[in-house]
Amino acid sequence: MYFYHPCFDALPTTTEPAVNNTCTTSLSLCRYVRTMNKLNTTEDTFKIDSKIYEFMGTSNNTEFNSDGHSIIYHNGPSSTEVLLICAQVDGELQVNSTAEPNNVVLSFYSRYACLKQIEEPGRSLGSTLLIIFFSCVVFYLVLGICTKKFLMGATGIEVIPNLGFWSDLPNLVKDGWAFAINGFKLPMRSTGPATSPDPNSYDSI
Repeated sequence: MYFYHPCFDALPTTTEPAVNNTCTTSLSLCRYVRTMNKLNTTEDTFKIDSKIYEFMGTSNNTEFNSDGHSIIYHNGPSSTEVLLICAQVDGELQVNSTAEPNNVVLSFYSRYACLKQIEEPGRSLGSTLLIIFFSCVVFYLVLGICTKKFLMGATGIEVIPNLGFWSDLPNLVKDGWAFAINGFKLPMRSTGPATSPDPNSYDSI
């Protein structure tokens, strides 16, 4: 019988006292061996001779086989290979081969051993919008600069398209913030002489 913890090391639950127990620390693989001797040759009666818990490997001392279909647990001169077999079960461990005592082969049947297609995350909506925005900005600047330079003969800073708008933009933002902070209301009319246009009229915005 085997105790197997494939994902992490754990302390196995040993319910029966044993003559020799090397599975006293956290591990991935432990083997329980029970030997029985026949009491006499005339009757089929047996007596348990010994019980042994044998340490067989931890997750820190493992490696995947070259084909990636099995895990090899190293334990000194011996090793244990666990074959990963896709099956729709929670996890069953069976003995595959014990022909070589120092190289035991086990089979682990689990749905987690099945190959799955890993989908790479695609470009998010925000990334797509940023790419479109900066592409439009670059296209706007290149087209505007070329138009003003080669068709209108502008030089220096005048080649920037819509220079007047971009120069006034900070003041427009400032006025917009002031308008919003004021509760989206126009400033109160001053007590001085009448001005044209009326500061409280739509034309004054």
